[in-house]
Amino acid sequence: MWIGLEPDISEMLSDNTLKLESGDCIVLYTDGIIEAKKDGGFFGDERLITLIETYGSRSAAEIHAAILDALKDYEKPDD
Repeated sequence: MWIGLEPDISEMLSDNTLKLESGDCIVLYTDGIIEAKKDGGFFGDERLITLIETYGSRSAAEIHAAILDALKDYEKPDD
């Protein structure tokens, strides 16, 4: 289900197949994570990617905890 600013995004979408191997991980997140602010800067994509690369082989709970821990000093956007 699409929730956003555009009423119809069907032309922007394509069907793809992704083969996951044992130990692979998919992380779904909102822009609230990468747009969290601290000292005038954003948490950002790169910081999130680094966390996923560092903790990606661990359990989902450990990845979740690592991301929340890294975000604890950041302001959450109030969309």
